[in-house]
Amino acid sequence: MVGTKKVIDAKGLCCPAPVVKMAKEWQKAKRGDTLEVVSTDPEIKINAKAWAECTGNKIVKVAENKGTITITIKIMHTQTNG
Repeated sequence: MVGTKKVIDAKGLCCPAPVVKMAKEWQKAKRGDTLEVVSTDPEIKINAKAWAECTGNKIVKVAENKGTITITIKIMHTQTNG
């Protein structure tokens, strides 16, 4: 499934704000889309994993570079398609 990629800039925000931004974009996403969350809050690794597990989506990559964490999530389920 090929979809669109949405980059979510959450740098400088503390959790739960990055996850809230991610959830808002997920509401607009379609199955096969990718969300890329860029954050400086180390908690995003834990919170994004929990969010993905709860929503049935898949973290495909976690990268860290000089205090910036980038998490790539493949949308497997949306609110409208289960």
